[in-house]
Amino acid sequence: MQNDDGYLVISGENPPDDLLAAVEAEISSSFPRRCGPNGQQLMKFNAKLPHEAWFQEYLGCSSSDAKKVGDTIVRSFNNNRIGRFVPGPPGTVLIYRAASRQGLSPETGFFRIVPKSHRMTAAEIKRANSISVTLSAKDTLYMPANTTIEYIASGKSVALCEALSASLNNDTKMEM
Repeated sequence: MQNDDGYLVISGENPPDDLLAAVEAEISSSFPRRCGPNGQQLMKFNAKLPHEAWFQEYLGCSSSDAKKVGDTIVRSFNNNRIGRFVPGPPGTVLIYRAASRQGLSPETGFFRIVPKSHRMTAAEIKRANSISVTLSAKDTLYMPANTTIEYIASGKSVALCEALSASLNNDTKMEM
């Protein structure tokens, strides 16, 4: 793939305020934080998928043949670990969406991405700069799970996250 930075942000329509409020209420009312039916609805709301060639590149299958790995999880960034790491194995795609109207940014605890790191050696990753990724409520982030991410600060951001794979099954647990 040309210009392969290792992630895609695809914008859709803004979700309705009542759906976002329902997701926030659903998340705050459960401990540990869990994604319920409203969160599932938000993940699907006006979701636009990358081109089929993108799925073939990272999963080796079409989007319709990809399997969801585990449950949709709630990912809070208020006590994250600072530094770089790879959130999942190759052959897996992670999908992130903001769980509030405020969106996600590194300033509120969301991670930065090391572009092209899914194709780099460890030495190249160490020298590479990370870039900020900002998601509004209407945006969806797709990235190969073996893309290096970096946390630079803790914050109050909350995201919903799903994983897709051609080979892992629904019982596989991932950190995301």
